[in-house]
Amino acid sequence: MYNVALQHAKEDLEQALGEQSRLEERASELKEAITTLRRVVAGLADLLGEPSELSDLGITEACATVMNSAEYLLTTKDVLERLAALGFDLSSQKNAAASVGAILMRMQGAGKIRRVSMNGKPYWLGPVASDSMGPES
Repeated sequence: MYNVALQHAKEDLEQALGEQSRLEERASELKEAITTLRRVVAGLADLLGEPSELSDLGITEACATVMNSAEYLLTTKDVLERLAALGFDLSSQKNAAASVGAILMRMQGAGKIRRVSMNGKPYWLGPVASDSMGPES
């Protein structure tokens, strides 16, 4: 009797894990699509002289958008430049570089991005899967 229950539980677990994997893959696809669409909206809005969607986001969400689309290591300055290129208004920030740096540190602490040091200079890499996070270089 317990053997049957164990077999059913194993099958249910296998199905649930498979479904979780499919949903995580779909979520990743959607995140990429959203990042791409935000870039398109920002570019078209700039061409038309209209505010972009990023202007409606908070600075943390805007930084996450930049880091989610990062294909290589970025400095804090690179992130600032990408925010500006996407139409995010940084004028309300007293010290935009410090604000963005603090946000990137929080994102690192949450396991969403990785900080890498090269020649004593910090770089940021994102997004990073939580199971592949290693120690800071």
